[in-house]
Amino acid sequence: MWHAVTRRPLRTFNSVLNEHIDAALSALKPADPTVYGRAESFVSSLGPWSRVHIEDLAGHRSFVANDEWPLELSFAFARAGAKLRILTEEIAVGGDSLAGQRAGQRLLRRLAKEADVNIDRYQAIEDLFFPPGAADSAGAFALMHAVELPLDGGSLLHKAYLNPEAAGESAGPTISAAMDRLGLAAAWAHVERAMAALSLPPRAREACIVALDLSSDPEARVKVYLRHSQTTASDIDSISSVAKNYIPGAFEEILHSTFGPSTESLKKAPMTALSFVPGHDCPTSATLYCPLYPNLPNDAAARDVLVPLLARSDIAADALEEVLRTVGGPTPGQGRRISWFGYKRPEDPVVTVYAGLRDPHQ
Repeated sequence: MWHAVTRRPLRTFNSVLNEHIDAALSALKPADPTVYGRAESFVSSLGPWSRVHIEDLAGHRSFVANDEWPLELSFAFARAGAKLRILTEEIAVGGDSLAGQRAGQRLLRRLAKEADVNIDRYQAIEDLFFPPGAADSAGAFALMHAVELPLDGGSLLHKAYLNPEAAGESAGPTISAAMDRLGLAAAWAHVERAMAALSLPPRAREACIVALDLSSDPEARVKVYLRHSQTTASDIDSISSVAKNYIPGAFEEILHSTFGPSTESLKKAPMTALSFVPGHDCPTSATLYCPLYPNLPNDAAARDVLVPLLARSDIAADALEEVLRTVGGPTPGQGRRISWFGYKRPEDPVVTVYAGLRDPHQ
């Protein structure tokens, strides 16, 4: 169980991550046992920071997870089965943000060379986010990386997450330029017109992350994440109406069932990710992200939201229950590791649960 793993004398992020992945996969019971080796192979590709003593990096604060570690696991549950995802941020042992950014760039190139990961689209926009000669990177993070592991032996999917303010400029022009280079200018212009028509304040639709599927697949996505600070559930739902798969009221209902009648005073704001695929003139889908902690008190309260959500989505909750027991241990009322959940495709739902590797109050 994770609560036991984190109390064992594991001295590096590498060893902690491998232990947690093993525990998570044991809970998920993958049909293909090679997923263990594939996960371990990815962990071994991480930079030198993952192999130094955790105590040596105690001062680093990462955007990746609520616990401020540069590691997070998540679990995607659908009617067809489950997937495990690992999210990381390369960091510099000295804590320098520019050095960490460059380490992330090196990781992508290393994966392209050694694991045949397609980074063509990333390289097409890299200079917009990391201009040559920049003295430092700005914002909460510069570059994060994730790998999604199907449990049935399917292909791995690598993803890159970019901060549109990393270069010290406002997000809007950077995103517009990136979408133009990626052949998605018309779809992004559609979103900008729709947002203007809603007449919402900037805080209600703050663009904060651009994500790329690192794949040559024609359906590979570009995602733009919008943060919704001090915003009603109805307005958040209306923002998702720009997506092709919009079902009126679906996101509003989930927000109300999670947080009650008001989302405007939450300690941490919900987000929506709009997914773009070449050849479409608007986002193909929208994903709602609900921050559970610190808006809910503990992992037990998170379970009380997640289990009914899977039931309403016609997704078997057995695997989720096992994961929650693995993450929270015997006292979920005292734990705060379940940090977010994502919900997409109301017609064929996917519920993704995000968990840090330690309690943020530790």
